[in-house]
Amino acid sequence: MTAFGPLAVMAIVLVVSGAFKIADPRSSEDMLRALWLGSTPAAARTLGAAEIGLGAATVLSAGRLLAAALASVYLVFAIASLRLRRTAPERSCGCFGSRSTPPSSLHVAVDLGGCAAGAAAAATGAPGAIGGWWRLPYAGVPEAIAIAVAAWLVVVVMTTLPATLAAARR
Repeated sequence: MTAFGPLAVMAIVLVVSGAFKIADPRSSEDMLRALWLGSTPAAARTLGAAEIGLGAATVLSAGRLLAAALASVYLVFAIASLRLRRTAPERSCGCFGSRSTPPSSLHVAVDLGGCAAGAAAAATGAPGAIGGWWRLPYAGVPEAIAIAVAAWLVVVVMTTLPATLAAARR
């Protein structure tokens, strides 16, 4: 289960990101346009729905294929963040709706962390929540709480910390 924890954290972050894209697609549209991909509200919402689907499936059943898919998605996010930093550094990353910030080194590091979590789980074949979670002590409730808190902290780091650090520098 060791590879499952980080994988689940990053999968839940993907679900949260997808939900923000569906609720408020404007920042995602702006980000996609800045990357010369063109966009509409429907495209941004479709991206959000795909993130929710992949994240939820990964948490529930994991396995090598889903973990590798999650690693690939986070690698694409890291590359997109680097490209966005180079071409339109003032633009929002589009990850979390109106709470999105311009991508920073921290953003790229989190994306690469998501890639690493997926790659590690793909290498070890993490089983997912359905694959025996209930066999853990206390039916896995402490692990589930720790994963939820860690995912929340990652979202806070991505949405609040960059603005806080920028304000501190001023």
